Amino acid sequence: MYGVYTGTENPGMTRGRQAEAAEQGMLGLSNFMAMGGNFNDFLVRMAPQRALGNLPTGLTGGQAIKASDIAMLKKAGPFGQLPSALTSAGFATPDARKATMKAGATRVAGMKRIPIAAGAFQAIQGDPIGGLGTAGGGLIAQGLLRAAPAPVRIAGTLIGGMIGSGVTQGIAGINPSNPLSGPDISIPGLDIPLTPYARTKQQRERLRELNKEDLEQAQEFQRKQMAMQLANSMLMGQQQISGTLANTMLQTSPFGR
Repeated sequence: MYGVYTGTENPGMTRGRQAEAAEQGMLGLSNFMAMGGNFNDFLVRMAPQRALGNLPTGLTGGQAIKASDIAMLKKAGPFGQLPSALTSAGFATPDARKATMKAGATRVAGMKRIPIAAGAFQAIQGDPIGGLGTAGGGLIAQGLLRAAPAPVRIAGTLIGGMIGSGVTQGIAGINPSNPLSGPDISIPGLDIPLTPYARTKQQRERLRELNKEDLEQAQEFQRKQMAMQLANSMLMGQQQISGTLANTMLQTSPFGR
């Protein structure tokens, strides 16, 4: 009557979600480029204010990028139709636009929030130690590739994050596909597991608590059922005895003949 939960977290779920997010990002980029955009444009449109705000005027035709142009890029979003009415000097000619977008993309590629966000996402998905390596490796790669073009810097950040994740997982003895790998480490006071083994142990403890509650409820239900059955049996026995006595009295009484 009472179900017992015996499932555990799918060890491949973290990798699967990361792969799905990467696939969606690549699909969005390919669609954007099919509309006439390029990788620099894509990066700029991810964070227009960060990319174009306060760019050196030497890179933007001698004038700062107008706030109205930045607002148009924000409104269009990463995958929207390319704005065609940008009026800043940095967009006046194809060459000026190319230089402006390149400078803006380089800024975005150097944003520390990119590897940090990737590491945080990995941590939220259940691999905080790997996420720490992703963030650290990405930040180191960003620093080493400071003078590289935006596409190279982004690729280096991603590769650096992957290497960093593998390093921290290796040091901790963690295999994301093995729920029993790694030491028993959790954040003190918060009971947040940091390794697959700690997470599996926590799940098993919670499972035992749930099973204990289910067993106690089942036992309480059985006790009530037995009490009801005993009460019914006693009532039926009393009725049978009463009927037997009444029948005996009728047979033995002179008034019953």
